[in-house]
Amino acid sequence: MYQILENYFTDNSPENTELLEYIEQIMDLNPEKIYFVRCNDEKGSSAIVLQLSEYHLLVLPKVYYLHGKVTETGAVRILDFFNIVKMFSKSFIIPTEGLCLDMDDFHALFQGTIYSSKFKSFQNGKYWHKHFLDYQHRWHSTEYYKRHYGIGFVEAQQVVLQTVRNI
Repeated sequence: MYQILENYFTDNSPENTELLEYIEQIMDLNPEKIYFVRCNDEKGSSAIVLQLSEYHLLVLPKVYYLHGKVTETGAVRILDFFNIVKMFSKSFIIPTEGLCLDMDDFHALFQGTIYSSKFKSFQNGKYWHKHFLDYQHRWHSTEYYKRHYGIGFVEAQQVVLQTVRNI
């Protein structure tokens, strides 16, 4: 079973309180695993997929654009995504995994045309979401991240760094 649950999650850009509600809604669904999915496009389109059971995936409707050419609202969304990844990756409450998909597979994901067995067969980018948390480049160099994820990924990390510095 595969679905995109539009009515459970709002597609508005969350403020801090809405971000907490979004995280609570994810927790309420009690997923077995959370996938952070990234498209290998220039915009760094990224999304969250919940595995509710072995054959039941839930694609959350928000798409986050992880690159450096963003407005203030885009920077807030990058920081929101960063905080969601950080919360779930570091809490160990729910297992997390990253996936990097080509553009066709990423779009197919939102069209509901990828079955859960095919989705789980993708292996590329297993740790990209944890690498995204390394905005100070303590684990790997800037060049490593550019080579593996592109310049937009590093620019999005810089957006996080600048935002954190300004808080």
